[in-house]
Amino acid sequence: METIYKTTERDRLIEEHLGLAELLAAQKNRTTPSNIALDDLRSVAFLALVEAAHKYNGNSHTFRSYAAIRIRGEIIDYIRSMCWGTRGNYSPIVSLDQEINDEGFTLGDMIADYRRPEYIPEFSTVDHLSQFAKEVISLYYVEGLTQKEIGERLGISHSKVSKLLDKYKQSISERRKNVA
Repeated sequence: METIYKTTERDRLIEEHLGLAELLAAQKNRTTPSNIALDDLRSVAFLALVEAAHKYNGNSHTFRSYAAIRIRGEIIDYIRSMCWGTRGNYSPIVSLDQEINDEGFTLGDMIADYRRPEYIPEFSTVDHLSQFAKEVISLYYVEGLTQKEIGERLGISHSKVSKLLDKYKQSISERRKNVA
């Protein structure tokens, strides 16, 4: 992607918008779990600002609005990579061997690598899912890819990956309720 700005212009944009990155990190910090430090959010925000300055071409938005979108997105991706849960319902990632309910299921059981029989429990909560669904879940929870990376790998959009993960989590949750 070609930009219309020279290095000095990019540096100026970054310097002028450091406060924006700081503000967005601080705002998001109010609603994140305690295992995510404000300094980490700041780092993510500052890196996103630099990336935004390098990719900005000035065609559609002001730099401030473009950078704000990019910074918020990177912060949210970072939080999701560090937590298990849906929007507003974050809990820290734990070991795959730690039990997640009273029946002894572990997170590893829930997202077992379906290609390795030794990891599939007697009753798997992902049995009913398609091969594609299992792959999406494995890429996100086992391999730790971002939704964007999964989308690129599978040739689908980031929003489609998000919707699929929500759908699969709901399906697994319903199946587990029916078993209990």
